[in-house]
Amino acid sequence: MPVCTGIRAVHDRALFWRIIGFDAARVGSWKYLKDQKGEHLYDLSTDPGEKNDLAVRQPGRLESIRRQYQAWAMQMLPLPKPST
Repeated sequence: MPVCTGIRAVHDRALFWRIIGFDAARVGSWKYLKDQKGEHLYDLSTDPGEKNDLAVRQPGRLESIRRQYQAWAMQMLPLPKPST
């Protein structure tokens, strides 16, 4: 509430989530996504529609966010196995 009322400034935080078949992270304006096709990186400040994958052009940033995601994932319970 302090951010909404202007008492405190907006602050960035990393968000991580996963579902079966997808891993994702949001760090600042950057979104990391890992799916069946590979790893992807998007700058949502300039590409909110996620049309321009920057994974190849930003390997350092991709690695940094990947490591943050992996550190978070190591603390989580394993996902259930998909049913057949």
